[in-house]
Amino acid sequence: MGDHYDVTKEDSFSIYNWTEGTPLFSERVKFRHHNWWRNNKKIWQKDLSDKLIGEGFCTKLGVPVVPKIMVTESYDDALLFDLPPQYVIKTDKGTSAKQVFPVQDGTNLFTKEKITITEILDTLANDKFLENKEHQIIVEELVIDEFGNDIPLDYKFYMYGGKIVLIQVIDRPTKIESEQFQGYYDAYWNKIP
Repeated sequence: MGDHYDVTKEDSFSIYNWTEGTPLFSERVKFRHHNWWRNNKKIWQKDLSDKLIGEGFCTKLGVPVVPKIMVTESYDDALLFDLPPQYVIKTDKGTSAKQVFPVQDGTNLFTKEKITITEILDTLANDKFLENKEHQIIVEELVIDEFGNDIPLDYKFYMYGGKIVLIQVIDRPTKIESEQFQGYYDAYWNKIP
């Protein structure tokens, strides 16, 4: 069967434990993706992929979110041209940090190159993913993580039936996927090969 990790005693009695014939986690994720997005099935959880809706859901549960400087639908909003020295600009739609610009003192922290708000807005306005999608521009505080990284680690928790089955940790020092690092862990932070 290839690489595996040992199931804890507590998990061995779980109804979520894998047994012969049970679809693999990767198969379940592919099925969910196809079912939710390609079949346009009405599932309330998929609305949470919109960053503002997802944050609203977290806020209702008491989970803190990064403070917003502003949210706007207009690329011409005057407040966009009067931002503090540190901020993150992104859209409420998007994936894999492609529509995200962390800026510190006029430097894009992903590329380490100088960037202006006009260049960021032009890039977003011409983004193929955002084309023909109603979207909002979000400006929020720049967060430096506890390890001192310019770009905080990205944690994704995969759950079934209210139980964490996989934690994915992504280190995105750049937007170049080959320069990003990922690690996978079980619910007890044991590394999964």
